[in-house]
Amino acid sequence: MEEAAAQVPLPVHAVSMVVHNGKLAHVSVGGVTESWHAAAEQSQRLHVVRKPRLYQRVLACAPKMYDDLWTGGKCMYKCEAVVADGGEIIIYAPHINSLSITHGRVLEQIGYHVTGYYLQQPERFKGISRAVMAVSSYIKGTGEYRDGVERARIRVTIASGINRETCERVGLGYANPARINLRDWPNREEEGLLFIEKAGETLYLPQEKGISP
Repeated sequence: MEEAAAQVPLPVHAVSMVVHNGKLAHVSVGGVTESWHAAAEQSQRLHVVRKPRLYQRVLACAPKMYDDLWTGGKCMYKCEAVVADGGEIIIYAPHINSLSITHGRVLEQIGYHVTGYYLQQPERFKGISRAVMAVSSYIKGTGEYRDGVERARIRVTIASGINRETCERVGLGYANPARINLRDWPNREEEGLLFIEKAGETLYLPQEKGISP
């Protein structure tokens, strides 16, 4: 954004806004750099949560404003950093019924994979939108692809209106949302379980020091 503004041979100003819980929380007006950085600092205070430990399982509940997995996938990559190696994120979204309203057919074709899976097989995925591959990798999470074997760092399970067959075909785990009792999850962080009632807008990160697995 700053690089683009620098190419314009005129004074450029920006109005940068931060929204929190559906309400306007901050407005900064001025030069692009100053305005944007002021909003980013405020957003960091409101939209970044530091956790003192890593978790074996995270139940991330998708708000209804996410109407497909393309958007609901934010519940995964905004929380992945606080999941321990070999752990699991469950995206709880009974209202979601499709991988993507726009790109569903392509995702059905290529599935969900770590970044290396695509980068090491460029000819196989020639002609596939890089944006679609990127979102696929965001939702699958970090990992490696070596000697023809893909190893994701964590498991990603979808508890939604998308059926088991589809989830397994595209490389994601499946859970029946009707069998998940939300009341079983809160206040169990000491057990390694994290419940996020409204996931997707807040970034969860581990504390920089003193992380316990």
